[in-house]
This record gives sequence, structure tokens and C-alpha cells, in this order.
Amino acid sequence: MANMNLKLCSVFICFIAFAVVLAQEITVSTTVGVITGTTEAATFDGNTYNVKQFLGIPYAKPPVGELRFKKPEPLPRLQSPFRATKFGFICPQIILPGEPLVGVQDEDCLHLNIFIPTQAPDNSDGHAVMVWIHGGAFILGSSDEYDAKILAGFGNVIVVTINYRLGPLGFFSTMDSSCPGNFGLWDQKMALNWVRDNIAPFGGDINRITIFGESAGAISGIMQGMLPENNNLFKRIIASSGSPSVRSMNCSRNTLTGATYMAGKVGCASGDTSAMIECLRKVSWQDYMAAINALNQNSDSIEYLIFDPVVDGDFIKHEPRDIYEKSKTSTYDELGLLKSFDLLAGMNEHEGAYYIMYFVGDVDPDEFMPTREEMRKFLLPAAMNLVYNRTFSESIMRLVESEYSLVRSWRLPQYQTTVFKNIW
Repeated sequence: MANMNLKLCSVFICFIAFAVVLAQEITVSTTVGVITGTTEAATFDGNTYNVKQFLGIPYAKPPVGELRFKKPEPLPRLQSPFRATKFGFICPQIILPGEPLVGVQDEDCLHLNIFIPTQAPDNSDGHAVMVWIHGGAFILGSSDEYDAKILAGFGNVIVVTINYRLGPLGFFSTMDSSCPGNFGLWDQKMALNWVRDNIAPFGGDINRITIFGESAGAISGIMQGMLPENNNLFKRIIASSGSPSVRSMNCSRNTLTGATYMAGKVGCASGDTSAMIECLRKVSWQDYMAAINALNQNSDSIEYLIFDPVVDGDFIKHEPRDIYEKSKTSTYDELGLLKSFDLLAGMNEHEGAYYIMYFVGDVDPDEFMPTREEMRKFLLPAAMNLVYNRTFSESIMRLVESEYSLVRSWRLPQYQTTVFKNIW
């Protein structure tokens, strides 16, 4: 009898625990199905905010098999009810030294997350919506790198974070219809479409959608603002530390040589780009990414591992670096559309210190105090070549040298001579 009572007590306790879990869940009915999330707490600046969160919601069909190297396709319906209680997979990425991998990689990665404040909205039409596009040079990063609950609670806005295909799965291009590239940008657009069509049931105001991002995310945001199909899809753009007109980006570069070289590493090199892409679609993403990451360890192969957006005649019709100058004598619909959005662009103070490691290795930025000689002989030539791929007049170089060097001496590590040689 005692054992029976113990069993009944255990069942009762489990039932109560289950009921508590259910009480914390929230259900929202959308055009793509019923989605269930949870309420979580976030603390910032001494204040605690309750935020409703929905994690790992797929916004497109998995880009696998025949859908690899193609524009994303909409997902008709979610398995209903869809339990959005954990982050989805992050997109496969190129691993860089010192960059931690946040999440588990898988090719089925086109998910988004929604964070909703429990406070009343500031507008009768609902909360303002902010869609975050993560950075990472188009080769790494994920939607769950930042705790968006804090911004949602503190700012009293709905925050949406998205994944998009990266590197050799998101920006691989053969410069023709076999594989035009820019799939990651099309993923972002698909996610924005999903937000517009489904955010209202979550309490969002579809007339107050802002896209914002950092680095590659900032570049992406501006490029989304130049795509005619995005007219009326959002209202504002916040671009932090990134612009498609930066001189180090070259969207009109020749990508076919690099694509063929990389395909050859998994036995898919071919003079027929269609056959090459069909072959690559049959290679597992693990083997494909392993081959790419192996190339990343060889300085002779680095030149092939640039996965920026490209001029494809579809998403990007003109070289962004040149469009401003050419607009002085020609009319571009892209610029006209971009001007219709509220745009806030800028950068963070001292953020350039991040790039010191590429020139002198692992060094404390506060201790980085090069002399003029070191600036003249090593740092400036390396930096100008890496960022601008050109030289500048002696007068300009002297000004930069004076601005960024000190009288006190700082010794460059001996091994860095090799690094500079590779950069040059």
C-alpha cells in the first residue's frame, strides 16, 4: 500500500510539474500554422523583463539536395502545433582562429527566432519590429549569438533574429545560371517576407519594421534596401560598421576560377558548370565544408575563399562600389529605393583595433604602440595592400604614419616578417 501511495504521489508530482510547464507556454496562430513558445526572464541594468520567445522557426524549405545552390523556397505549413522552444541549427561556416562556434551546424539551418516584450506596445497597432541580420564576413555567425531578450524587454520592441546560408553554401558562384550566387541574400529576403506575413499575430506592427545588422549584416541590410522587390517590405535600416561600397568588397570579381578550384577538392571540377554543380549537390555538406576549411589553413588558397555577394544580374545588377559615382550621370532605381527608407549608418569607436591581430598576431591593443619606422616599413604597406590593394602618395602615407604612431618604441615580434610577406 505504501508503494502504491508513493507511485501515486510521484505521478501527481509529475503532473503538477507538467502543468507548470504548460502554463508557461504561449501559443500563436499564424498563416503557416500554430506556433508554441515560452516566457523567459532577461535582466539588464538591474531590471528584469519577462519576454515571450519563439525559437528555431523554419521560414523556408531546407536548402538540401536539389535545393542546394538555389534560391530558397517557401515552407507551405509548419507541423502544427510547432514547438518553438529551442534554437535551430546554425548554418555551416568557415572556422576562423579565435572565433568560437555558437551552436550546432547543419545544412537545414533556415530558421528565425522571435522575442516579444510583455509590456504594452507604444502604439495601438502593435509593437515596432526589429529584424537582426548577423555579421561574420558572410562566412560565419548565427542568429543566436546575441541574447535578443534584453533588447526586446528593455526597448519594448519585437526582435527577430535570422539565419542565412553562409560561405561556400550561401555565396558560391560560377558566374552563370548554373550557380549565380547570393543565396544568403535571398534567404534574408525570404525571412523578411515571413516576418511581414506572420508578425502581426505575435503583436507586431507590420508598418514599423526595421532591419538592422553589423558588418556583413549591415552590408546585407543596405543591399536589401536596394532590391526593388523589397519596396514596402520594411521602413527603416540601421547599418553598423558595414557598407556595400567599401573598397575591399568586389562584387564584380571573377569567381569561376575559385569555384572550379574548390570543386576540384571534392572531385567535382568540370568545364561544364552545370555538371559541376550537380556533382557538388551530391557531396555531403560535412565533406564539402571540411575540404573548404582545409583550404583555409593554406595561405596559397586564401584568395579562393572570398564569399562576398556578387553581381548576378538579379539581386545585384551593378557594382555597389561604383554606383554612387555613376549615379551622378545616370539614374539607378536601386538608389531611388534606398533613399525611400530611413537609414542610420555608423560605426563603433576603436573597432578597427580588431584588425591588429591580422598584422601583428595576438597582442593587447592597449600595448600596441608602433614607432614611425615600424609603421612605415611593415604596418602601412600591409594594411594598404590588404584593405585597398593599392599604394598611396608619400604625403598621404606620412600623414597616416604620424597619426597612428608614437615616439616610444614597440617591438614587432620576429615571426611577423613571414606574416607581412604573405599579406603582400
